[in-house]
Amino acid sequence: MNYLSLSRQRDDLGRSANRLLEEAAALMSRLDTLSPVLQDDSIDWERKARQAAEEDRSASQQGMVLAEMVAQGRADHAHIVGKTRRAVSFAALALLGALGAATAGSAAGLPSYGLSIAGA
Repeated sequence: MNYLSLSRQRDDLGRSANRLLEEAAALMSRLDTLSPVLQDDSIDWERKARQAAEEDRSASQQGMVLAEMVAQGRADHAHIVGKTRRAVSFAALALLGALGAATAGSAAGLPSYGLSIAGA
C-alpha cells in the first residue's frame, strides 16, 4: 500500500512538473515576441511607472488650474458683457429721452439748440 501511494505521488509530481515546464516554455516563447526594449533587464520599469504616475498627477493638477482660469475668465466676460449691455441700454434711454425732449420742445415752440432730426 505504501509503495502504491508513493508511486501515485511520484506520478502526480511528474505530471505537475511537466505542466510547469510546458507553462514555462509558453511564457518564454511569449517573452521572445516582446520588443527588445521590454526584454532588457537593466531597465527599471517600476521607476519609470512611478515617474509616469507623477507626470500624470502633475498634468492633472495643471489641468485643474487651467480649468479654474477658464471658469474665472468666463465669469469675468459675463460680468463685462452685463455691464456693457446696461451701459448701452442706459445710453439708448438717455438718447431717446433727449430726442423726446427735443421733439417736445420744438413742438412747443422752444428752440432746439442745434438738434435736428432727419426728415423733420
